[in-house]
Amino acid sequence: MIDIDSFKKLNDEKGHLYGDQILFEIGKNLSKYNSANSIAARYGGDEFLLLFTAADNKKLRVLKSELKCLFNHQIIVDGKKEMIRVSLGSASYPKDEKTLNELIFKADKNLYSVKRKHNN
Repeated sequence: MIDIDSFKKLNDEKGHLYGDQILFEIGKNLSKYNSANSIAARYGGDEFLLLFTAADNKKLRVLKSELKCLFNHQIIVDGKKEMIRVSLGSASYPKDEKTLNELIFKADKNLYSVKRKHNN
């Protein structure tokens, strides 16, 4: 689960059309994860979901690091540089939960735990 930090503030200050462009850019960056073994999708609001098959703990750590590097930098929106930061939460089957809905709930819960720790 990926959540854009301080997205509401960005929308309030720069407008929803600007926020939509941020969402589009993030979606475009995540599209590289769509493959036979993974799905990347907007989950709602400013949250995105990545589902992977056969991702062990080592691969998950590498993926988290890759995603942080991919998103915690400046992107260009309307010809302007915008600093975007994201928070990540994860869950794995069958270690954490047994159903898709439970996995998503657990990843979301872990995401907000990270956000609280970093005051995002």
